[in-house]
Amino acid sequence: MKKTGIFGGSFDPVHNGHILALMTFFQRAELDRVIIMPTGTAPHKEMSRLTTEQNRLEMAVLAVDGLDWAEVSNYEIRKKSRSYTIDTLKYLKNEYKNDEFYLYTGSDMFLTLHQWFRADEIMKTVVIVVMSRVGDDLEQLLSQRKFLEKTFKAKIILIEDFKPINISSTKIRELIANNDGFEEFIPEKVCEYIKNNNLYIRKTE
Repeated sequence: MKKTGIFGGSFDPVHNGHILALMTFFQRAELDRVIIMPTGTAPHKEMSRLTTEQNRLEMAVLAVDGLDWAEVSNYEIRKKSRSYTIDTLKYLKNEYKNDEFYLYTGSDMFLTLHQWFRADEIMKTVVIVVMSRVGDDLEQLLSQRKFLEKTFKAKIILIEDFKPINISSTKIRELIANNDGFEEFIPEKVCEYIKNNNLYIRKTE
């Protein structure tokens, strides 16, 4: 039985903070592989984009090029409908029938996990892996873990000493739009892709 991680996000664009979290997820949960899942239409998020779904998918592929334990899935983008985590899990369980699944969640999302669509089924299906932001949210995460374990019999791995890179995709998009240095925050191949395709440059009337 392989231990398979699921690492989802909009990745608009994928950046070094994502890669650090991905590497930590893989190592600390002792996984055999991780499936990177760029989101399609997320039920909690509607936005007008300066990129296409294909752009985001291709950037994710470039970001993990060379990591033989990482693969990118186009499932949520391909399905062309709202993406619920439980649907993705059912798809992956059918694809990898004998695997044990580990779902990465950001700390903010972890705190609302009990409110997700069919949360009880999710927590019966996967081990949840969450990372504290340098301990500043640790008390909340510990409380939520206790609640989820008691209420849903959830299996949870809490990584308490994660030190994230303090950057967001929103900030990077702003830097690119303003032609302000962004290269240090993004994998080199992704940076080249953004420049070659003129992504995140707002068109003026």
